[in-house]
Amino acid sequence: MIRELAAWRPQSARAALEQCLRVWHGIPQVHLLAAQAAWQMQDFDAARAQLHHAQRRRGQADDDTAFAWALLEAAAGNVLETEDYLQQQASRRPADAPLIWEALALGYLRTYRTLDAMTVCNHWLEQYPDHVRALELRGRTFITGQGVSRGAQDYRRALELDPNRDDTRWRLVEALITLSAYAEAAEHLERAIELQPGMVEAYTQLGEIYEKQERYDEALQVYEQASLIAPHDPAHHSRVGRLYRRIGHLEEAVARFEKMAEMYPESAVAYDELGRCLSALGRHEEALQAYLEAIRREPETAEYCYNAGTAYKELKRYAEGAAMFRKAVQLQPDHTSAYKQWAALSAVSFLRQPRRNT
Repeated sequence: MIRELAAWRPQSARAALEQCLRVWHGIPQVHLLAAQAAWQMQDFDAARAQLHHAQRRRGQADDDTAFAWALLEAAAGNVLETEDYLQQQASRRPADAPLIWEALALGYLRTYRTLDAMTVCNHWLEQYPDHVRALELRGRTFITGQGVSRGAQDYRRALELDPNRDDTRWRLVEALITLSAYAEAAEHLERAIELQPGMVEAYTQLGEIYEKQERYDEALQVYEQASLIAPHDPAHHSRVGRLYRRIGHLEEAVARFEKMAEMYPESAVAYDELGRCLSALGRHEEALQAYLEAIRREPETAEYCYNAGTAYKELKRYAEGAAMFRKAVQLQPDHTSAYKQWAALSAVSFLRQPRRNT
């Protein structure tokens, strides 16, 4: 656990410390280390609880607990009350200086003091070149200040030094997507999946990137894998169906949304998507029934009413179509397409009415 904290891996350190606390619950130093791991993960309530335990075990506050409280409060954003004290401690306790700089940088970022965070991180890296945590925090600081490209450079270097830093990899992926560097982002997501095959978020993000690159077969594969890892999440099935529809595999899309509607019978999205696919196949009567099922589940959604109106129009049931378009406008007054269709079908319905003899 000490090794994990020294390597700035608080998540794994915290897991080890929780096991230690079950055995050595009364040892103050273990609680102090657990507090450090907690605030490094920005779980400040848990950190405060651990510090209270440490103080009770020691019987009173002392220099170590005062220092630990200052680190916690600085990281939580209370830097005005702690920064002078901690800057003094950085000179008096040089071995703890990186921990102090981390707490201050986190606090400055939380309070939008970006220039102060950058000053701390730059000083840290001058003293400890290629310090992985300093690189991570400077990367975050660059990105907070809209320097996404430079932030990505720091994240890359941090991962070169320690490839197992999951949070940094995710932050780098987000930066690369912002920069439209999809190929590199995909490489990092593929690496994340290798390291943690059950990380469903990585499959979802990778599939979205593959779609941007028009690598549709690969996107389908990773979406299917995500649906196997989390079979009870309808979003994964929806992504598969929508991609099938997007690439023109309409029968496969219909099958997927029918399965989704069967698995999640209260899902209005499943029926609406099913209706869209059936409509594209020219199966307008079936599409209409699917849209009506969506409306039964979410009657206040204007788009479902609009889609039902288009199905009525295709079936030449103009009066019913006009009523649906009118409902869509009532639900969403700025829905200009629905308004135009309502006006057009209302006119058609009027002209088709039998005229009375005068």
